[in-house]
Amino acid sequence: MKAVVMAGGLGSRLHPLTAKRPKPMVPLVNKPVLFHILNLLKHHNITEVVITVRHMAHHVQEHFGDGSQLGLNIRYAIEEAPLGTAGGVKNAERYLDKEPFLVISSDIVTDIDLSNLLQYHREKQAAVTMALKRVSNPKGYGVVVLDTKGGIRQLLEKPEPSQITSNIVNTGIYILEPDVLNYMQADTKYDFSYDIFPALLEDEAPVFGYLANRYWRDIGTIQSYEQAVVDVLNGKVSHINLGNKLSSNVWVGRDVSIASDVCLFGPIYLGDNVKIKKGATLYGPTVIHEGSIIDRKAWIRHSIIDQESYIGKETTVYQSIVSQKSHVESDAVVIRKLVHDETPVGTANSLLHSPYTSLKERLMTGYSYSF
Repeated sequence: MKAVVMAGGLGSRLHPLTAKRPKPMVPLVNKPVLFHILNLLKHHNITEVVITVRHMAHHVQEHFGDGSQLGLNIRYAIEEAPLGTAGGVKNAERYLDKEPFLVISSDIVTDIDLSNLLQYHREKQAAVTMALKRVSNPKGYGVVVLDTKGGIRQLLEKPEPSQITSNIVNTGIYILEPDVLNYMQADTKYDFSYDIFPALLEDEAPVFGYLANRYWRDIGTIQSYEQAVVDVLNGKVSHINLGNKLSSNVWVGRDVSIASDVCLFGPIYLGDNVKIKKGATLYGPTVIHEGSIIDRKAWIRHSIIDQESYIGKETTVYQSIVSQKSHVESDAVVIRKLVHDETPVGTANSLLHSPYTSLKERLMTGYSYSF
């Protein structure tokens, strides 16, 4: 079976993490999000892959190339204009065979069993099988209502609260029979949830739902992305290997420099070429991405420091994300903020009416501080 990975979106809801790279290249702990999707495909012996690209396409193409280093054969379907989720897959049709194929989004984190999904699709003799997941709050998702045999009876894309009658949602993972592509014309914008699936249901085509019980999270927003990072660090996504262990819950990349008196309380991941200087303290769940520098006596807890960023001396960062190539000055206090290279970051005294040491004590004991 071949796979089509949808990776052409703008990622506007993840800004500023997507200011200098496309959404599929945003790092999820130790690798880009797209890497983890490709790794999942390989785990299920799916090695023929088509990636649909548009926005900053060269970032994806240059990083993954032909896929040979991953043991994959990757081709690219480039969109000259936005074609939507389904139109982008139609644009990849020339690379597909006359057999079922998988479609998967690149902005999700999951270990859903794709082999079982394919088996279920064949058993049901479906035209489309949609991987589904129960969630606690279905607001903002595509909500699905199933019949007693697993057939999809109703699909509501991002319904109003009063319309929600199910907590089962669309995961953005499908198996399609090739005939489904006949519902589309080339070079035309289509969306699966708004256009193609409703048309199939109207024609009474066999559209089934596979209710998955494995991990799945859409990381289209900053909040969801942060939670996915925490879940990966806590080992909730089975196929993601964080690599070299420094201790039971601290992982490190290559050429990491850690001063002898640094305190690390995991789960923590330190990327390639990270430098942690004397007297620094890090509490997990925390990720310091490649090339970043944590200067002397900095104090970081429950945060993500993106690639090639600098955290100044005696600076506190708590429950925050510092985006790519950002510079946080010495003696700053950053609490529950999303920092990027244009964000003004003040000193401890200008942000908080409490001594710096007192603030750290409060955070260490779980005190909830809000502005």
